Amino acid sequence: MHVLIVDDDEDFANTAATVLRAEGHEVQIELDTEEGRQSMENRCPDLVILDVMFPEDASAGFDLARVIRHEEGKLKDVRTQIDEIYGKIRKYEAERRGSEEQERRDQQKEDEKERVDAAIEKMQSGKRLTFDEFILAQRSVADDKKTKKRRFKKASEDVVKVVTDDSSTAEPEVVEAEEDTEAIAEDSSEE
Repeated sequence: MHVLIVDDDEDFANTAATVLRAEGHEVQIELDTEEGRQSMENRCPDLVILDVMFPEDASAGFDLARVIRHEEGKLKDVRTQIDEIYGKIRKYEAERRGSEEQERRDQQKEDEKERVDAAIEKMQSGKRLTFDEFILAQRSVADDKKTKKRRFKKASEDVVKVVTDDSSTAEPEVVEAEEDTEAIAEDSSEE
């Protein structure tokens, strides 16, 4: 990126230029507004860093800013390209944050599962549980029961099929249950 610095403070201009060059930008320094204007006519910069207060003429920086705004047409294409690049950067950053957030959630789920498994193992071995471990173990047992009930209900719906006959009323037809369905039914009846 070509950067033009127009500033009467040479120390500031040189310091800013050093930083920008270290970031890989091409930098040109002009110490008064007339030289800055000529430099812009010779080569349109991608960015102008402009001091608006100059000792020889307090309005010189403002005047140059008006010239830049007036000749905005030349800079419009550059600005459009920069806006497109920033749009792509924002999209990339959002996608990266989204994937990082998903990784964080996955890690939290994995950590939670490990804690639950450890609490259940401790409970099954007869050891005393902390309050948090007890809550985790109980939540896990309750979730398992809900999952079994859902599987049983789904299996029950699959077992009974309604056969419709065009000429008669609908009669339910019971189809023999598969072994999985019977095992699930036994598990849920024990509860």
